[in-house]
Amino acid sequence: MEQYLAVIDRAVTFLVPHVRDPNDSYRQARDKVRKRVMFAAARGEFRADQVMGGTPDQPLPTGTFIAWARKKWPSKLDAYPAEYCVDTGSKAMLSDAAYTVSYPPDVEQCHEILRASAKAIRVLTKQLMEAQNEITRLRPIEAQFDAWCRKNQKNAERRRKE
Repeated sequence: MEQYLAVIDRAVTFLVPHVRDPNDSYRQARDKVRKRVMFAAARGEFRADQVMGGTPDQPLPTGTFIAWARKKWPSKLDAYPAEYCVDTGSKAMLSDAAYTVSYPPDVEQCHEILRASAKAIRVLTKQLMEAQNEITRLRPIEAQFDAWCRKNQKNAERRRKE
């Protein structure tokens, strides 16, 4: 219980400067934030181990906790990355950038996905080789263009004949 309260206290200490109402004293703001955090933890909106991460010297809030805090105090914690977990048939996770991970139910579908991934890798490797060949082809043209630009700059600096 003591460790739980210590985690909640660190979370409250983190949140107060960000969400404090200018009309409230620091003590009032801390009490309001503590009550909201304790109530949400009691309702199961997040677990105590999901509140703070980082090191004991520099505790950082987790993305799940920031997502909860953003709902409570909109636009107050936009500088911190939030993570929203949604339980679907496959695993989907939303963050400031969205990505999904889906696990097929059988081995045959896994093999299909691996074959499709290998094909995509071959296509991307071919495109990379073509792009590298194009860069190699354009290098002499770039050198010639740079020489022309230097020559034109030198000529532009000369005095004109009248």
